[in-house]
Amino acid sequence: MADRAQRANLDLGDHRQIWADYLAGVGDESRLASARAVLQRHEAQLEAISVDTQPLTWSVAAGGWIDAQMRLAKVGEPIDPDRLVHVARKARAANDSSASLWNLVVALSLRANRDLAVSDASYAQLVRDYSRALDPETLLLLQMDRNPDFRSLALEHRDVQEMLTLMIERTERYSQRGGAWTWLLFQHGAPERADALAERLLARPAVQASHRLQAIFHDSSPELLIQRYFYALMSDDDEQAQALLAEARSRGLPVTEPTAL
Repeated sequence: MADRAQRANLDLGDHRQIWADYLAGVGDESRLASARAVLQRHEAQLEAISVDTQPLTWSVAAGGWIDAQMRLAKVGEPIDPDRLVHVARKARAANDSSASLWNLVVALSLRANRDLAVSDASYAQLVRDYSRALDPETLLLLQMDRNPDFRSLALEHRDVQEMLTLMIERTERYSQRGGAWTWLLFQHGAPERADALAERLLARPAVQASHRLQAIFHDSSPELLIQRYFYALMSDDDEQAQALLAEARSRGLPVTEPTAL
C-alpha cells in the first residue's frame, strides 16, 4: 500500500492548506465553537450516565471529553489539567483498557507541562510557542531529549514518573502497542527497556509502513514529522534522522541533536 501511494503522486494541496491555516490560526473562531460544542455534548453525557451502572459507556464518553479538552488546549483555550487527570483516572478505573491508559498518560503530560513551565522559563516559552503544532507529550519529550537539566527535573516530577510506569505497563500488557515516542521515553527514564522495545517494533513491517504512509498523506503535520524523526533515531538511521531534523528546523520546530544519555 505504501509503495502504491508513493507512486500515485497524490495532490495534497488542500490538505496542506488546511494545516497551514490551522498553524496560522485562520478559522480559529469556528474551530473553537466546534470544540466547545463537542465538549458540552460530552459533559452532558458524563452527567447523564452513571459510571457505576454503565462504566464502559461512561469511559467512552470521558475519552471524547478528554479529546475535546485537548483540542481546546492546543489553540490556547484555558483548561483545568487537574480535572483532566481526575476524569482520566476515573475513566480508566471504569474501563481499564489501552485507550483509557493512554488518555491518562496524555492528561498527565499536560499537567506536567503546566508545572514544569513554572520551574523552567525556557520550557514555558516552548509550550507557548509550540502547543498548537505539537502534542503535550511530544513537547515534553523533545525538551527532555535536548536539555539534560530539564530531563533531570522532569524525571523527578510525579506525573512524569507515573507516565513512565503507565507506558511500561502498556507495553507489557499490549504487545502491539508502543512506538518510537515510547522508545525515547524509555531511553531517558527506563533505558533497560528501550532496546527490547526497539527490537520488537523494528521487527514489525507494519510499523515501518505506517511511518511511510504518514510521510505521504500527512506531510504537513508537525507532530507526525517529529514522530518520524523519533522513529529514525530508534532505527539508527542517521541519514534519515538528519534529513528529518533539517526539515523540522526549516519549519521552525524546536529540535536539536539528541544529547548524550
